[in-house]
Amino acid sequence: MSVSVESSVISTVDTKGADLIINFKNGNTYKYLGAAKELDPLTKAESKGRYFLANIKENYSFSKN
Repeated sequence: MSVSVESSVISTVDTKGADLIINFKNGNTYKYLGAAKELDPLTKAESKGRYFLANIKENYSFSKN
């Protein structure tokens, strides 16, 4: 189930198995492989965009959906 987040960059986040699905406000959707464990800290972060950049973007393989 997608979780809406308050962010200027990210619209919703979700998991599928071990993967984290991020829907960005620009319409792009990316799947970050093995990153499902980041869902809780991402949704609780004061800045979702900063958390994403610091902890997810460069640390996980991804595919654009």
